[in-house]
Amino acid sequence: MDVFRSLWFIAVTFTGLTSGTGLLPDDVQTKAVGGTVTFITSVSPSEKPPLTVAWDFTNNNGNVTNIITSVSNYTAPQYVGRITFFSSTGSLELRNLALTDSGQYQVTAVLTGPQITGQTRLNVLVPVSSVEVTVSRTDLVEFNSSVSLSCSSSGSSLSFLWLNRSTVVTATDRVQLTDGGRNLTIVSVSRYDQGPFNCNVSNAVSSGTSKAVNLSISFGPDDVNLKKLPPQENYVTGSNVNLSCSADSSPAAQFTWFLNRTQLPDTGPELTLTNIQTSQSGDYSCQAFNTKTLRYQTSQPSALIVQVPVSSITVTVSGTDLVEFNSSVSLSCSSSGSSLSFLWLNRSSVVTATDRVQLLNLNRTITIVNVSRYDQGPFSCGVSNAVSSGTSELVKLSISFGPDNINLKPPPEQKYVTGSNVDLSCSADSSPAAQFTWFLNRTQLPDTGPELTLTNIQTSQSGDYSCQAFNTKTLRYQMSLPSAVIVLEHQPSTGGCSGGCIAGIVIAVVVVVVVVVLLVYFLWLKPKQKKISSNRDAATRTGGEGQDNTTSPQNQELHYAHISFQNKNGGTVQMGQEDNPTQYAEINAYRPRGPSSPPTYDAHMDRMRGRAPQSGANGAHGAQVHRNLVLTSGGVEIQTSINPAVAGGTLTLSLSPPTALNIGSWAVGGSLIITWVGEQQASFANYSGRASVNIFTGALTLNPVIAADSGVYILQCSDPQLSANTSVTVLEPISNVTLTTNQTSLMEFSGSTLMTCSVSSGSCPSLLWLNGSSKVAASARAQFTNGNSTLQIVNVTRYDQGPYACYASNAVSNQSSNAVNLTILYGPDNMALTVNGQNPTSVLVGSNLTVLCSAQSSPPAHLQWLFKGQTLNSTGSMLNLYNVSENQSGPYSCVAFNNITFINTSITTQITINSSGAKELSANVWLLPLLLWGGLLLSLPGMLYNNQLLTIFFINTLTLECNYIQTYINLSFCLSFYRCLECSQTNPVIFTNVNPVSVGSNITLFSTRTVSQGAWLFNNDIIVFIASGASVITDKWISRVTYNSNSSSLTISSVTVSDSGVYTLNAINSFSAQLTLSVQVPISNVALESRATSLVEFNDTAVLTCSISNGSLPSYVWLNGSAEVTAAGNVRLSDANATLTIANVTRYDEGPFTCNVSNGVGSAVSPRVLLNISYGPSNAEMRTEPLALNHIYRTGSNITLTCSAESKPSARIMWMINDVPLNASVPQLQLQDVTRTNSANYKCLFYNSVTLRYSSASVRISVMDPLTAINLFPDKEPAIVDKSFSLYCNVTGPVESFQWWRNGQLISQSNTTIVSNNTLTFNPVLQSDNGLYECQATNAVSNVTSRPFAVKVNYGPEVPTIMGPNTALAGDNITLTCSASSYPPSTYAWFFNGSLVAHTSAYVTPPLTTNMTGIYTCVAHNNVTGLNSTAHKMVTVVAVRVKAPVQPAIAGHPYMLTCSVSGPAANVQWMMDGQHLSGDNATHVLANNTLYFQPVARNDTGRYQCVVVNAGENLTSHPYMLLVDFGPEPPLVEGPAVAKVGQSAIFNCSAASEPPSQISWWFNDTLLANDSVLVIEQLSLNMSGYYTCMAFNNVTGLSSTSRVMLTVTGNLTVVIKTNMVPVNSSNFSLICDVAGPFDWIYWVKDNQTLNLNTSASNTSYHSDNNTLYFSPVTTYDDGVYWCVAVMNLTAQWSHPYPLLVNYGPLSMSITGPGSAALHSSVSLTCSASSVPNCDFQWYFSDLSNSAVVSQTGPVFTFIATLKAEGNYTCAARNPVTNITMYRTKGFTVTGHAPALHMPTLGGLTSMLACALSLLMLFSC
Repeated sequence: MDVFRSLWFIAVTFTGLTSGTGLLPDDVQTKAVGGTVTFITSVSPSEKPPLTVAWDFTNNNGNVTNIITSVSNYTAPQYVGRITFFSSTGSLELRNLALTDSGQYQVTAVLTGPQITGQTRLNVLVPVSSVEVTVSRTDLVEFNSSVSLSCSSSGSSLSFLWLNRSTVVTATDRVQLTDGGRNLTIVSVSRYDQGPFNCNVSNAVSSGTSKAVNLSISFGPDDVNLKKLPPQENYVTGSNVNLSCSADSSPAAQFTWFLNRTQLPDTGPELTLTNIQTSQSGDYSCQAFNTKTLRYQTSQPSALIVQVPVSSITVTVSGTDLVEFNSSVSLSCSSSGSSLSFLWLNRSSVVTATDRVQLLNLNRTITIVNVSRYDQGPFSCGVSNAVSSGTSELVKLSISFGPDNINLKPPPEQKYVTGSNVDLSCSADSSPAAQFTWFLNRTQLPDTGPELTLTNIQTSQSGDYSCQAFNTKTLRYQMSLPSAVIVLEHQPSTGGCSGGCIAGIVIAVVVVVVVVVLLVYFLWLKPKQKKISSNRDAATRTGGEGQDNTTSPQNQELHYAHISFQNKNGGTVQMGQEDNPTQYAEINAYRPRGPSSPPTYDAHMDRMRGRAPQSGANGAHGAQVHRNLVLTSGGVEIQTSINPAVAGGTLTLSLSPPTALNIGSWAVGGSLIITWVGEQQASFANYSGRASVNIFTGALTLNPVIAADSGVYILQCSDPQLSANTSVTVLEPISNVTLTTNQTSLMEFSGSTLMTCSVSSGSCPSLLWLNGSSKVAASARAQFTNGNSTLQIVNVTRYDQGPYACYASNAVSNQSSNAVNLTILYGPDNMALTVNGQNPTSVLVGSNLTVLCSAQSSPPAHLQWLFKGQTLNSTGSMLNLYNVSENQSGPYSCVAFNNITFINTSITTQITINSSGAKELSANVWLLPLLLWGGLLLSLPGMLYNNQLLTIFFINTLTLECNYIQTYINLSFCLSFYRCLECSQTNPVIFTNVNPVSVGSNITLFSTRTVSQGAWLFNNDIIVFIASGASVITDKWISRVTYNSNSSSLTISSVTVSDSGVYTLNAINSFSAQLTLSVQVPISNVALESRATSLVEFNDTAVLTCSISNGSLPSYVWLNGSAEVTAAGNVRLSDANATLTIANVTRYDEGPFTCNVSNGVGSAVSPRVLLNISYGPSNAEMRTEPLALNHIYRTGSNITLTCSAESKPSARIMWMINDVPLNASVPQLQLQDVTRTNSANYKCLFYNSVTLRYSSASVRISVMDPLTAINLFPDKEPAIVDKSFSLYCNVTGPVESFQWWRNGQLISQSNTTIVSNNTLTFNPVLQSDNGLYECQATNAVSNVTSRPFAVKVNYGPEVPTIMGPNTALAGDNITLTCSASSYPPSTYAWFFNGSLVAHTSAYVTPPLTTNMTGIYTCVAHNNVTGLNSTAHKMVTVVAVRVKAPVQPAIAGHPYMLTCSVSGPAANVQWMMDGQHLSGDNATHVLANNTLYFQPVARNDTGRYQCVVVNAGENLTSHPYMLLVDFGPEPPLVEGPAVAKVGQSAIFNCSAASEPPSQISWWFNDTLLANDSVLVIEQLSLNMSGYYTCMAFNNVTGLSSTSRVMLTVTGNLTVVIKTNMVPVNSSNFSLICDVAGPFDWIYWVKDNQTLNLNTSASNTSYHSDNNTLYFSPVTTYDDGVYWCVAVMNLTAQWSHPYPLLVNYGPLSMSITGPGSAALHSSVSLTCSASSVPNCDFQWYFSDLSNSAVVSQTGPVFTFIATLKAEGNYTCAARNPVTNITMYRTKGFTVTGHAPALHMPTLGGLTSMLACALSLLMLFSC
């Protein structure tokens, strides 16, 4: 049965075999030795089991074993008991796996059809075990040492992974992984390589990890850090300071401490300083040392400064009794302490250097020049250093001042009656108190003292009283203004009128007064009030409504006065009883040139603002002169050339009338300006060179004036006796107005901005802020501070975007800043949402909806749509819904989000979508009869029109009934024949195409529903009643209304404005709908008028009025250009926006202005109106070219001055030099080749003839000579440390400042370095003052620098440092080096035991002996400082040497070395070749002073030294060279193994040996030579054999041999031959002819050995004996061949044989044209691939097919003629292969009429047959 199954299986196998793709998984399984594997087939157990299954195993050597066959139930013996076969699926389980089970497993099965197979592979591995790591060494030094770690493990197919802690180690420049990762080598280890290291070993079945290995790596020291406790830089003397030092080091570092680089005796990581003193100040550092790495590192120095605290502060004053403006004073501050800083205080204010105040000697001394009353103090001196501070006691100065600000009370012009008592009092600011003298009409009175009492005054005592104050200290006088006392005679009563008389007079007077008042009122005041009211509405503001000045005589002295009371600081004085001596009254009087008239309100306000009066005001011709009314004594008054005056200009105070003054003085405030006696004039401080007086006219001239010159100017003269005063204001012109802001991008409601307006120069600037053209007014959000110079806008809004500008002005100039815009981020807010452009809440099914959403936002908001709270896939402002259905009813939301403000907001509307119109509602039961009766009445014939009154009554009755029902029953809706709108609101179902509509139009109101019963109403009045298809139009509407019953639409013709209202369509029991209609008159004839178009900036107001001739409900919008004008600041909109008023216009308000008027039915725009606004001159500017700092120029320069100002119309220009006009009115002024005389104040004055304003710009030009030479020289004495030393700088030219430099660094003043202009003093000079010094002199146009001057500070010598050993070996020469810090370098002398031994810094001893032990002294001497310094060093001489035995050291024998020491040896160490010997191995044993070798080895050869250690000193002996005798080792023989007969052979023999061995050569026991080189001449065949080399050491007595085999061969000759010609695809052979014996031959092609044993199908050659056969040869065999014969491993090559196989012709072709023009030249070219080249023959066949041989060669050339037409054939023949190929090409001639050719009779016959056929065809 089994045999049958086997045969059946074999039969099935031969019937078909199919690869079983998928029967077994195509993968590899990996298992461990001893494990189990199951090979599972893809056959499902539920299927029919396989008919047959066979399992086979193929091991790695290719041997196949049948494991099991199911048909025969056969199992291989080696698998019995190890397998389990699953017959249902054919799967196989294999247990107890071994390494030999690795291989390929194949299953063959027959299921129901053809046989299928499957294959898989099994790898069996030995598990990982015994993982161990070995280390080459563990004691390592960072960056110096390297280490190797090796990993070993049991197992197969291992992978190695190294871990440092938990990090995988990868190969780098320092880390090397070798031997498949087994070995890890770390080069130049670092501290991070300490591990722990683990080795992880794994294969596919297991893994294991070694124990952790740690490396000991010594590193550091580095990162040395020094800390101080307490951690500060400055300490008070007596403090305790702890210094600690740390460093990264292993092992721990040893620490040494240094102060200023000098080593301290202290060691250890901490240094404690107790009770520190200033001598311990300096830079502390610590040095760390590692005993393993032998490395040092020093910390960064840490400064420790010990300060003496501040104490004993005293202030000394040069003088305390001082006179204001005349005296100077110095205050000096002294204090104990170190490194002091000084600060002076006047009261609580810090004193800083000014023109009057000088701070000297490092602020120790303060000097005040020309003291004032405000310098009285109290003064205090604050002294501080880094550890303490203190303040001196207060010092007060006594300063005499005054008298000034003299005040006489009561005020001028008081009237008294004779016999009265009058009290006058006089006061003045004065210290000490002033003495007072009284005057009447300039005549001195005997009275003195501050008060004057006049008793029982008489008329003779009338007059001007004045008082004079005198200060006995300052010796100054001041006279008060005169006070007029008028004494009137007393008129006694002489009887009179009776009571009735008096009553009558009173009544008459009253009557007359009333009549006069009424007449004045109606005839004069009332019309004037109306006029004034229409102009300014300021009837009570001018003198016109007070005193009628025009009624005064024409020669009146005072026409208009503006009286202001001010104190000396410029503040307003409150009128009252208080006696304030510091206040004065200023009266400004205005005298017009023309007829007298009171000023207008505008003129008065202009004067108040300091503006120039307007042209034509008060009848003046040109600009009015602004003067002071001067209170004088002596009949003169003071007139000013200009007031206010411009700083930098010239001011002249002249007398009117001019008066010669012999003795007098001018003063301002309390300061004298100038005094004179005759022609002798004396100017006081601050006025020298600026003030002059004309004694013939009394005029005072100040040039230039400065802002400080403002004040009350007083003229006092004693010859003649007079006094006068006037007030003058000096103002700096405005310039460089700039506007800055701290932030321009702001968030609305939360952001704030701070804008600052700065004026670089200008007195008393008045600042005006503009937002666009509108003035910014103070409010809760807009806040002005710092005198309006700062504008803060808090919680900004979107309307605050600007542009903002700052306008600065004073009485002499004005200027505008740059414009600043703000970016306001706001929103979203103010959202709006419309549906189809309206706001419906209900629409019909099927409608198309467009929902629009808008929001105000910056930047624009992102819009998102939602429906029922769910986000829709729609963004943007529009949501489109098409063909809507009922399920789309609901809330629609639009959400707006601003991604900058992060604000979101939303708006929602409810949209209801209905399937039909309003829902039908049932009628109320009780109304049904009434409705039926109404319908019956209306349906009767003739009732439709005749019963309109009944119908109206009926409808009105039902309407009242409806309202009654709603009111009392409170129903939600009313059921009548129409629905009340108040009852319920329904969806709109009426509409019109146009709304609003123009007057006169026809309008149709449409309904989406047809109404059978109901009514149209207008404002609750019935228009049409509808019942049963009929309609009734009321009388009011019947002429203009048409009702369409089919559509229920209502048409109204020629609508009027009164037709505007609510139209209602009511359908009984159905719906009610409303529509509001607006009828409007179109806008037309828009006109724009301006009250005035020529305006002056800041003065005038623009009023623009917009009007229309027709139009209803107009809406006005004003435009300035394209920008909308809104009300803000100076801009007002009134009369429902029809009037635009711009107050105080600016240049930006010129327009063009237009008025846009619109309503619902149209719009119109007015014509443009332009305002002509005159402005300026402003922003006056003077530019200088070229630019120069402070406008200071070098002599010889060319300067261009350019003036510009903003002005309309253009301003006139006048140039002035020092306020003297030039004959120049151009904008540019050229200064050529300037000299110092060109220094002046240059001004350009601008005047606008319309605005009547002036503005100016000025520049102070200074011309200066440049510096030409500079020289630097020192003191006569050299610079010696701790002594004074100075450098001097000599310069040619005007110098403004000096600067001193050292080594390129600017020198600043210090305690020891004093800089004083051209002198630099060191007191004392320090060693650190060495360097290259330069002096730099500077003025505004040049600077010069001296050549560098080297300062060498002579110092020293300091304590010398001796370098050299403390202990030395006897016989050595040592060098002792002495050095001392010194300049110039010191000279040196050496002494030994008091005896001079050398005069050099380095002393080299003679060979030392033990009696040369002693003290060596070095003396350093500086021949400049004359100082000496000495140092000592103790040197001990010791004898140390190495002794060796007499017998030689032979390897393998014991040996020893002994260290001989002349003195005590605490410890002896041994070194070999500079490396310490540890003596811890078996071969080196250290015992006392002896080194034992047990035994000595060859590698012990080297230089040995013994080191004697005594008390920290190491002494090392001279090296002893130990040579260890050894060998010989086996010799190394070099020479040929094969040589040819007749050649020479050379052999070399060497053997390692000490001493060198003797060499001998032997052949067949015969001595050939006693040399290391053996030469054999003329070899023969019998010289083959072994040659032996013997080496012999005559010291060790040992010998060693080696031999080499030499084979002698004969000569070979190799030649390649053949007698065949290689032709492609033919047989061919090459013969290798060898002359001489050989072992074998081989063939080489193109330097590659031919593989003649291959069976590849693409090779056609083989070798037999010495012949190479090609069967057949092809072109692929082309190449260069060699035959190589080998004899005794020697190869002999033949000469190269090139093989080129002949073939062809192949790939034949003819190139050239197939046709050509008649008589042209034609070339045909024939080509073919062939070796060798072919021979070509051409044949030509004409049209008669006659062939002729035409030409040979590849190219055939001919002329194109008719005879040349035909076929051209080329024949290509290979002369070697004898093969011929043919190619033919036809040719025709173009460009001629072809002839009809009948080449043959057959052709003619064919043509005839064709013709007959055509005839028969057409005849059918």
